[in-house]
This record gives sequence, C-alpha cells and structure tokens, in this order.
Amino acid sequence: MKQNVTTIHKFCKNRVVGKAFLIEDYEILINLKPIFDKHTKGRNFNSVQALFALHPFFKFVSFARDNGQEVLKYYRSLTFEEKEDYKYDPEELIFMKKYYDDFKTNEKINGRAKKILDFQDMVEDFYINEEESQKKCTQMKVLIVDEAQDSSVIQRKAEEVMSKNVDYFYKAGDPDQSIFEFAGADPHSFHLEFAKPEIELKQGYRCPRVVNEYCKKIIKDVWDEYEYERVWAPLKDKNTGQTIEGEIHYLSDLTQDPFALELKNRILDTDENFVFTYRGGEPKEILRYLVSIGAPFQLPAKDNLKFNIKYPAAEIKNQREYKTFVKGEIKSRAKVKSMLKSMVPEYVLKTMDELEQQDRSSFDIDWLVENSFVIPGIKKTQDFQTISKIGSLQIKNYIRDIVNNDRDLKNKRVFIENIHTIKGKEFDNVVFDFKLTRQEETFSKKRMKFVACSRAKKTLWLLKSSSRLSFLGKEDQ
Repeated sequence: MKQNVTTIHKFCKNRVVGKAFLIEDYEILINLKPIFDKHTKGRNFNSVQALFALHPFFKFVSFARDNGQEVLKYYRSLTFEEKEDYKYDPEELIFMKKYYDDFKTNEKINGRAKKILDFQDMVEDFYINEEESQKKCTQMKVLIVDEAQDSSVIQRKAEEVMSKNVDYFYKAGDPDQSIFEFAGADPHSFHLEFAKPEIELKQGYRCPRVVNEYCKKIIKDVWDEYEYERVWAPLKDKNTGQTIEGEIHYLSDLTQDPFALELKNRILDTDENFVFTYRGGEPKEILRYLVSIGAPFQLPAKDNLKFNIKYPAAEIKNQREYKTFVKGEIKSRAKVKSMLKSMVPEYVLKTMDELEQQDRSSFDIDWLVENSFVIPGIKKTQDFQTISKIGSLQIKNYIRDIVNNDRDLKNKRVFIENIHTIKGKEFDNVVFDFKLTRQEETFSKKRMKFVACSRAKKTLWLLKSSSRLSFLGKEDQ
C-alpha cells in the first residue's frame, strides 16, 4: 500500500502545477502597488508560507477566507487588538484584496499566467471542480484526517470531495482542543461529531494525576453540554505502573508569591524545561521577569520581531566572543563584524565595507587597532557592554548575568509562546498567565485553558490576574 502524508494545501497544490503563487509574484505586486509593502518596509520573505504567516495583509486575507467571510465582515468581527495586528485599515484592505484578486486573474498585470492560485485558491479550485478532482482521487482507498477539529471551512469542503470514493474515511481529533475559530474551525460541529467516537484514547501519556483532574474540571461544562465524558486516565510511570502525582501551584505574582522562589530556582538550577503561555499580546510581565532573573528564553521568530522586549541573542554572543577577543584570540570576519556593528559608533573608525575589502578572513584586536578600525581604548575592558550601543542598563546587566553564569552555553529550556502555538507540545513545567486581553465566549475560554494546562508533564503554575478579564474559573475555587 502506498502511503502519502500531506497537508490539505500541499495535496491540492500538487494538482495545479505551474499555477501556484510565488515569492516572485509578490515582488512584482509590491512594485506595482507599494501599499503591499507599507508595513513590511522591503522585508524579504524566504517562502510563500512565511509571507502568508507574517505579512499583515496576506495573514488577514487567509483567515478571512478560512472563515468563509468577506473582508469587511471579517474585519468587523475582530477585537481592537487583532485589528492593530493586521496594521491596515478596512478601506486599504478592501482595495488591496480587489487588486490582489485582479493581479492573480489578469495575465497582463501579473505577466505570467491567466490564473495564479494561492493556498486558499488551490483548495477552493479543488472542491469547486469536484468532478475533475474526484478523478484525481480514484487511487485513494483510505483517507485519514488528523487534527480534524482544526479544519477550516474550505478545508472541510475539500475533505468531502476527497472522501467521496474512498473505502474508509477516518477523522482523528479532539474537540476539547478546538481553539482555532479565528482560522475557520467550527468547534460546535466537532463536539457533536466527536461526542461518541468509534475509538477513544483512554490512557493519557502526558499529564500527572493532579493536572489531569484539574483539566477535567476545566472542560466538564463542555462535556455536560454535549452529553459526553472522556476516560482520559493520568500518566503512569513506565517502570512501576504507578500513577504519577504531579503538582499545581497558584502564583499571585512572579516575584513576591511564596512559590516564586521555588519557580526561580527550578528555572535556573534544574534541567527541566518551561513554557510561559498566555492568550495574546506581548506578555510584558513574563518577559521582564525572565530578564530580571537572568534566564535565557526563546520566542517564536515572529514574536521576537514584533515584541518590544526581545531576546538579545546576537548581543549575548558578542559579550562572550569579546572576552577572548580582547585577550588576543583571532576571530572570523563575521564575528568581528557583529561586534563592530554593536559598538558605540565613536569607537569604530572605519566602515564594514572597508573591513570586507581586507585580504584576510580573520582578525585579532591588535590588527584592528593598528589599522585604525577601532580606537585603542577598547582594549581596556573585557566587558563588551561598556562599549555596546545597547541603551538599556537592565538589558546590559541581563546579558552580563547570562554570560557570567555560562547560561548561554546550554540548550534553552524556557519558552514563551501563546496558547495557540503550544498546542500539540509538552513541557515539564507550564506557567499559565490567567490574564485575558479580550472578552471570550465561555466554551472558547474553557478549551483554550484546557489546551494550555494539559501541556504540563510535571508541574502546572497558575499565574493569577487582577484584571476583570481572566481565565479564572470555578475549578480554581
């Protein structure tokens, strides 16, 4: 039996060879209409997937179409915070959507094809041309859709076409973890469809007993509404078969609470991993806390770009490299350029272009001084932060703390991700921020909380919020 594991988009893309929207098409588009580059300022996207995930217009249009909604209707359904994330105002979005559609369907404008298809177009083209698409699926005997609860409106239509002539059609998913309504998922229909599954995963392989029971309390109202209940037994020790107990700690804040010291010690002194998770927006309290204790952390790339507080990875490398560079160690051109770019400008006497013109690939600090690339005074310090152009004393001390304690030499164990990006992952410790930035529908809030808390393998830390909007529920009383 031939097996094929693929996404819906890739499956449909393979059937429209030569028509797919390319990065080159985007480059033509921004040359024709600079408004498409208004909020990206010449940024290079390395793939179409990155473009549609990170560009505010393409991200907006993708979610609108996944929900089966026109531009204005979808825009009006968004919160103020979400509208800010998409940058453009509704008039601009309507204009851009119309021009984008014209671009894709007019060879005189795009310069290469009568019809160019983006991700959503490919899926729509597949289910609209149902008869032709079914012919391309005649060899398909078994169709298995994983994470079915996250399928969007247009993806479900494509699944229907694909399943017409198969012998077996399976859907695997968990409606209690359906949290992508904004991308077109329909939790209500999946709760109904999955209420009585043919096969139920009864043994849990992640959550210890106290976390498991807490999660069941979170989701119980949803189970009652749709008249089902899951077994979902807690994690057992592989060697003894005994149920693992686990821990839950409530935190009033990250610094003064009685459990705050234990949290800090575990972050800095153990090999356990952590995720700090939240609903939306920049988690400033969490970021400031990790900076204050000197803990290295990792953000998703798109968040590291847009957050005001970023992880200073390059500066940390410079701090470490400079300690040996100032003692005479030879460094590569790339490392020297990184240090020079980060120095206060008055310490650097020549440009990067002049460094590139040198007929050598590595340098020591004496050579830079003798050839008037830097002032001699920089040799007096081994602390790069004294000559770095970083303005924040807090960040300078954070960098020093990490390097002085060799924390940059270890694999990162602390991650900061919103609830939607940690789905499907697991961590020894989950620190869940109860704060909400918008009003949420009751069951949506319960499903998000269920997903966040059920990532914990050992300890669940619940960070309470004084905000009126909160994930606090009756299970916390």
